[in-house]
This record gives sequence, C-alpha cells and structure tokens, in this order.
Amino acid sequence: LEAIFYQDPFIAEKQLARQIKGTAYKHIMVLNPTLPAWKDDLARCVEKFEIAGVRLLPGFHGYSLDDPVLNEVVQEIKKYHLYFLLTLRMHDERMTWLFHPRNIPMQEVCDFINSNKDVSVLINHIRPHEIKQLNDFGVCWDNLYVDISGFKGGINPVEPVLQIVPICCWEHIIVRQ
Repeated sequence: LEAIFYQDPFIAEKQLARQIKGTAYKHIMVLNPTLPAWKDDLARCVEKFEIAGVRLLPGFHGYSLDDPVLNEVVQEIKKYHLYFLLTLRMHDERMTWLFHPRNIPMQEVCDFINSNKDVSVLINHIRPHEIKQLNDFGVCWDNLYVDISGFKGGINPVEPVLQIVPICCWEHIIVRQ
C-alpha cells in the first residue's frame, strides 16, 4: 500500500514484488488513474510482476467513481483479467489530521457497480451501515463482493450484515481470518 503515497507508484510496486517473490501472496497493484502514466504503469506491472488485481482508492487520490477515466480503467482491468478492489478508506478517519480523504457516497459506489456489471468488484474497508445503504440504493449483488474482516463493535458484528444482504448473496461476504 505504500504506492498510494508515491508520485511514481511503480517504485513501490517493484519493492512489493521483491518482498512477495516466492510466497503464496498475490500482487495487488495500487492504481491511481489521476496520474498521466497510469496505463503504462499497469501494463508494466502486468508484464513484470504478474499482478492479480488493482486496488483503487478514489477518496485518497481525489477522484469520483463517475470520472470518465474509470471507463478506461475498467476496460484495462477486463483486458488483463484482473481483480478489482475498491478501497473506501485506509483507516479510522479520526487519525487523518494531516490529510482528509474524500468520503465516497454509497450512491456513487452503487451507480458504479450497477453500470459495470461485467466486472467483479471487491469493496474493502466498508462499514455495516454502508452495506445497508448499498442495498437500499438497489445495488446489483451479482458482481459485488464485500470484505467485512475489519468490522468492529458488538459481540457479532457480522450478524446485522447477514440480515441486510439477501440470503442468495451471502457467498459475496468475505471474512478473512
């Protein structure tokens, strides 16, 4: 994730590739489509590091999910058969005293997912109330996966999510141990 801070994220991707070489870990590249050479960086990472997917951080990098460049990003992800990870936040917002990332409205997320049904999207760092909002906005669960590993609060924070998400889509809920 160091790549989110770099003006040339390829340097961080090269470091990550060295660190995970020979392990079972899959390389997920941080992609910033506001940088002029994002497409070249993606092609280089696919070629040199055999990346498995891309992680987008629109709140951190300052763009919206309806930005026209995202159409190009989706096409490139499909071309290379990559996983698409959408990171809503990095950590607790109370810790961002130096920089305030943009909050991504759930309507924007829902619209993006529903207009890109041919790409599977994994959302991480999502909160239970945001899952409810996505459901309320009519998100298509066919291509949406949510990682709820970071849920906090209560004895069983997963149970309320299972009451929100249609039972046919429970396999779209990911909990890492």
